[in-house]
Amino acid sequence: MAIVATVRIRWRTVRNLARLIRSGDLRAIMRRVRRRITARKVRAVCYQAWRDDHVLLSTAETAAVQKNLDTTSRDSRVAFILTDTTNARSTVSSLISQLDTSWTLHCQGASLLNDDPRIMNSPPPHDPQTWIITLEPGDLVEPTAVAMLRRTITNEHRIVYSDYDHLTSTGDRAHPFFRCGPNVDLLAGHDYLSTFAAVRADQRTSGESTRQLAHQLLAEEPSSVHHLPYVLFSKRSGAPASSPDPDQPTYGLPHPSPLVSVLIPTRDRGRMLERCLRGVFEKTDYPNIQVVLVDHESMQRRARRVIDRTGERSDCTVIPFHGPFNYAAMMNHAAEAATGSILCLLNNDTEPLHRSWLRALIAQVSRPGIGAVGAHLLFPNGTIQHAGINPGLGGLMGHGHKHLDANDPGYFGRLRVTHTVAAVTGACLVTSQHTWTMVGGMDEDRLAIAYNDVDYCLRLRSIGLRVVVTPEARLVHHESVSRGYDDDPRRRARLEVELDVMKDRWGPELTFDPAYNPNLNFSETGFGIDPNPRVPHPRLLLRE
Repeated sequence: MAIVATVRIRWRTVRNLARLIRSGDLRAIMRRVRRRITARKVRAVCYQAWRDDHVLLSTAETAAVQKNLDTTSRDSRVAFILTDTTNARSTVSSLISQLDTSWTLHCQGASLLNDDPRIMNSPPPHDPQTWIITLEPGDLVEPTAVAMLRRTITNEHRIVYSDYDHLTSTGDRAHPFFRCGPNVDLLAGHDYLSTFAAVRADQRTSGESTRQLAHQLLAEEPSSVHHLPYVLFSKRSGAPASSPDPDQPTYGLPHPSPLVSVLIPTRDRGRMLERCLRGVFEKTDYPNIQVVLVDHESMQRRARRVIDRTGERSDCTVIPFHGPFNYAAMMNHAAEAATGSILCLLNNDTEPLHRSWLRALIAQVSRPGIGAVGAHLLFPNGTIQHAGINPGLGGLMGHGHKHLDANDPGYFGRLRVTHTVAAVTGACLVTSQHTWTMVGGMDEDRLAIAYNDVDYCLRLRSIGLRVVVTPEARLVHHESVSRGYDDDPRRRARLEVELDVMKDRWGPELTFDPAYNPNLNFSETGFGIDPNPRVPHPRLLLRE
């Protein structure tokens, strides 16, 4: 299956290049070639070499840090709990090697390990200055770990967690898990946070897991859970649990089921529109739907028949739209005509893959704190086109996991569960009419064609609402069939203008993503190791 998908992707690349060559647009050809070369370079990053450059300290750096490390000005101390002393010598050795000595190890049979007075049989103290981390035999702690944790911890924090990697059977480090920041929706379906998490001792209660505590804290005090984007631990498990079994909670629909207005912009392409509408009317099990069809000067005979026939239905409204293509304006006009309390923006080149797709989206957007929801969109060949938008990918915004097989678990199981993302595409975006009105819909003046969906999502996040993507809704997306090819010189010029609008409007916000990590790259498909991570080296932090 993977081989077939790769062949299809390469054929699509050849076909697109052929189209560019026929157009004579040499600049577009060079841009595409540069992107491919860059992507290959990014994929070639060796973790061992990366680790040498961005995790380890040289002898001289270690000496410099030890000389300048101020441990007396910090009240916090780190208490490690070892679950078993069997085969734990390497774990203890890694603690003995800590640059910051403000740690203790608590375990049964401590006398078997070492005569260091910091290794004891008694439990750790239950006070706000003690931070507890649980270790398994064979886990290793980087020499900088305690120092980095104590430097990071503030009175505001209750849980602090870092990145980590895995130890192979030969002792090599591999499979780094660059965890995202606090992501309450991801945590609901996938316990990505508990391993190597430092928990303030007075927050621990009997029978409560770190995951449960994190859930409670993220609901009440989101800033009390903090991510430290550095590899500070190594887990002896051979290989990561890259596809954990999801335990996604089930969210029900409101009662009674709200009216959902499905907003579909269209121009010609009658066969494609007919397929989209058939999916909405005949392959959707949600019981309360209104379709608002925005007709942008369709002239094709088949398209006119489909549009006129649709307009005769009591559950449909057809709105004419004239002038240059302006996606944002079309959606704003459609929202004004919609009578539903929920809006579903839907491209005319999409078709649902299962009957419950809309039900799943409505269940998500009806939750408190959710501003917009997106689906998994697939290419016709069964690979992923969209599963959330990541800042920085592809120049400004891109689609992580792009071209993976539809059933791929994604980065450490990410694609198996609903989770918070930076933005979702307007090709299938669900939001409430109230929310849409509150933020003023889409920017039809300055973002007529591109990035209006991203801008909408960023405005939602700026007022404290979350944007999520769910694998429980899947549709095929024949990407940009109606609009054409974005490497057209005129369209490219327009895109550059709208890029500038986004950069001026959002600035650093464009690079912040609740589902990403600064050690990961901004390549076309994302989730690869960045050769130049966007965090300072540990030596620089520890010498401050």
